[in-house]
Amino acid sequence: MAHESARISQVHKYVPKEVLSWKINDQWHRGVPDAYYSGNKTDLWVEYKQIAQLPKRVPLIPKLSSLQYQWLREQKERGRNTWVIVFSNQKHIILKEPNFWLEGVNPNIINAYAFSNYRSIANEIISLVQTTE
Repeated sequence: MAHESARISQVHKYVPKEVLSWKINDQWHRGVPDAYYSGNKTDLWVEYKQIAQLPKRVPLIPKLSSLQYQWLREQKERGRNTWVIVFSNQKHIILKEPNFWLEGVNPNIINAYAFSNYRSIANEIISLVQTTE
C-alpha cells in the first residue's frame, strides 16, 4: 500500500496550477488538515486518511483525532468547505459532511461517495474551488 503522502501527491498531480494546492505539515498546530486548496471560486480544507480495505459489514468511520475533528467542524461552522478523504486499495471515499466523520458511512451506500482513481478526486476538488471559463 502506498504511503498517504504519496497518494496525496498523486492527487495534486492532477490539480492545475491555477488552483493553489498546499500540502500542510504543521508540527506546531495540532489538528490542522493535511491539505488546503484555493481556486477562483472558493477554498477547501482536506484531512486525508488511509485504510487497507473498505469495511464490508460495519460503517466506514475515519480515524480522526479529537483535534482534527474539532478543527474541521469549526471551519465548517464558519462557512468553509471541509472534507475527509479516505484512501483504500479498492476505492477512495470523499466524506463532505461532519456526521459521516463521526458516525461513518454504511457499506450499502458507500459507492455513492466512492471514486476509483486520483484524477477523479482531483476533479471533485477542482469542480468545487475553480470555475471553468
